[in-house]
Amino acid sequence: MSKFSKLRRDYINNWNIIIASNPSAYYFPLEKIVYDKIFNQHLDLFRPIKVNIPKDVDCDIKLSYLIDALSQIPRGMDIAFDFIWRGYEKSLQEKYAPSTNTTKNIKEEVLKYAIDSDVINVVNQVLTVVPLQTWEFVVKSIKENWDTSKTLNDQSGLIKRVLYVDDSANRQSNLINLFEEIKNQYFADYDAKKQRNAACFLRHYFNGQTMNIGGNSFSTNNKEKMIILFSCLLYEFRNSRTHAEAISPFKSSKATISTYMHCHLSFLVAYIGLLFTGMEKHGLKRADILVNVNYNIDLFKKFYGKAINK
Repeated sequence: MSKFSKLRRDYINNWNIIIASNPSAYYFPLEKIVYDKIFNQHLDLFRPIKVNIPKDVDCDIKLSYLIDALSQIPRGMDIAFDFIWRGYEKSLQEKYAPSTNTTKNIKEEVLKYAIDSDVINVVNQVLTVVPLQTWEFVVKSIKENWDTSKTLNDQSGLIKRVLYVDDSANRQSNLINLFEEIKNQYFADYDAKKQRNAACFLRHYFNGQTMNIGGNSFSTNNKEKMIILFSCLLYEFRNSRTHAEAISPFKSSKATISTYMHCHLSFLVAYIGLLFTGMEKHGLKRADILVNVNYNIDLFKKFYGKAINK
C-alpha cells in the first residue's frame, strides 16, 4: 500500500481522535504547503467583500452559500467552489426566471457583460493570472468533448456551449475556425507536450496576442473572453466536480500547488459571477465590488507568484 493510500485510510479510521485533538497531524502534503504560505509566510489567500446591505430572503440565501464556502477555506478550496457555484447558480435562476437552464442563463450573462467595460476590465485581469494547468484543463476538456466523427452540429454540450453552434445570431465563427486549427495541429498524436503547447497557445490568445496557426491569423474579443471563463472553464470545472470524474484534488499523490491554484481560480471566477449577477442588485455598490475583486486578484498573484506560469 502506498504512503498516500495509507494516509487516506488512517484519516478515516482515526477521524474522531483527529477532530478532538490535533487536526494538523493528518494534513496531506499539499495542505501543509498551503498552510505554510498562510501561517509562516503570512500570505493572505482571500478576502470576502463587506456586506452592509438590508435584509432580504433571496440575498440571505446567497450569503449563506458564501458563508459555507468561506468555512472551507483554506483546506477545502475545491469544496468552497461547490458552495460558491450554488450561490452563482441561484443568482442566475433569480435573474432569468422562469428559466432554470444554467447553460442558457450563463450565455445570457456572457452576452450582457461582454459590453460592460467594468466587467471586461475584471475579466482581463483574471485572464492574466489563469494558471497554465488551468489552460491545460481547458484544452483537455475540448479534446475529450470534440468527436471527430461528428459534424459541428452534433457535438457535445461543451462544444455547443462554447461555440454557440445552435444560435445563428451569436455563433462563434472565429472560435470555431480557431478550434478547428488547434484540433488539426495539436490533437493528432496527442500527448502531454502537445497539451501543454496548446495550453500556452490559448493563454497567449486570450490575453490579447494575435496568434498565427494553420496559415491563419486570429485575434480574440470580449465575448470570447467571457465565454472561455464562464461557459467553458467555470462550467466544465463544475461538471467535473458534479460527476465525480477525479479523485479529491488534495488527497492525490499527484497534487501540487498548481492543483490548488486551479481550484482557487475556479472559485474566484464563480465568486466574481456571484457578486455581479447576484449581489449588485441587493445594494452592493459597483465600486466596492471592483475594489474587492481586484484586491483578490492581486492576492492570487502574490500567493502563487511564479508558480502561475509553471
